[in-house]
Amino acid sequence: MSPNASNDDIYGIAFDSDNGSVQFYRNGATYGSAITNAVLQNQTFMFGCQQLNTNFDWNFGNGYFGTTAVASAGTNASGIGIFEYDVPTGFTALSTKGLNL
Repeated sequence: MSPNASNDDIYGIAFDSDNGSVQFYRNGATYGSAITNAVLQNQTFMFGCQQLNTNFDWNFGNGYFGTTAVASAGTNASGIGIFEYDVPTGFTALSTKGLNL
């Protein structure tokens, strides 16, 4: 996370295993440059995070951060999942419903 991170920031990750790329987002805007590397192609990854003296709430498409509902659902072309910000074109929620679209 950024040293400029503040309370209530919302981070997003768009990961494309087929093309070996990942893009990070902060509060709905791209954050840094997209990373593209052939090593990332067609691999299996596990999501993880380490926290120290802080709290995180996750939204994998259920529309909530902990017990707080998203304030305004963004657009989502696949219709799978409810997120605070628009889902990037060609991406969907990380769920079994989002496989093989």
